[in-house]
Amino acid sequence: MNIGFIGIGNMGSLMCKNLLKSECRPRVTVYDKVLCNVEAICQLGAVKAETPREVAQNSEFIITMLPESSNMKEVVLGKNGVVEAIKPGHIIVDMGTGSPTVIREIGQILAEKKAFILDAPVSGGVGKAATGELSIMASGDKATFDKCHEIFTILGKEIFHISTEVGTGHTVKIINNLVQGVNLAAICEAMVLAVKAGLDPAMFLDILNKSSGESYASRIKVPGFIFKREFSTGFKAKLQHKDMDLATTLAKELKVPVAMGNLAKEYYMAAMAAGKGDMDASVIVTLLEDITGVTVKPTP
Repeated sequence: MNIGFIGIGNMGSLMCKNLLKSECRPRVTVYDKVLCNVEAICQLGAVKAETPREVAQNSEFIITMLPESSNMKEVVLGKNGVVEAIKPGHIIVDMGTGSPTVIREIGQILAEKKAFILDAPVSGGVGKAATGELSIMASGDKATFDKCHEIFTILGKEIFHISTEVGTGHTVKIINNLVQGVNLAAICEAMVLAVKAGLDPAMFLDILNKSSGESYASRIKVPGFIFKREFSTGFKAKLQHKDMDLATTLAKELKVPVAMGNLAKEYYMAAMAAGKGDMDASVIVTLLEDITGVTVKPTP
């Protein structure tokens, strides 16, 4: 099996590692603009490509894990892009989070080449990426999905074929991330309020996680990022804002009020304005800490 992988960021690197150590031992050809990312994964057995076109020349399956839809258009449709060399019957699997409209446009162009595309965004963060237990939300032709199922089982645990209509996976994912962003903002507000009220944050979090306020943000983000004061890794605030912006734009098009989503989105914009867009999205807690004069960390 020949697999191409374009986009070797934090998540992409972990996913590549799982492919390389899987029982099927595929040949994995990788491309990323950041050369140090490529070199690190090539030390584990991947093959370096100089362009997305070269990835397409050497791969029957091409996975993309890119931050924005504009990046996806560039690597697939741009100069030296995938479309220049993709062969009939070969498959692109977009596992990033992007615009449903853009992925459909790309799919139409690939169809002219008799190639196929699935959008299969993932959820679960770097922890689940490392263990190969991501949730995968795929949409597109069912036969194409079936051909990719072995790859999906290497990367994920919960695998969904949502629809035969390309773009539906991205729709599900951006709505999921809208919920995630609202919840994280609420948890950050709650933790700051608890500390300002004189509560021990570790005690409060323990109770929260055993009560109705429990969530992914309270279980993962608070202890793993906020308490440790470690925001350099994880899901970037600017990507959280991007996903929420996609979801609120969709809501506007469909005339659905998403008041909480629009309000929470501004926290991530504020983080970007403060120069913290490349930090984990939970960094928004520091904005509230600056305003209130408290720090959310356990008592020594």
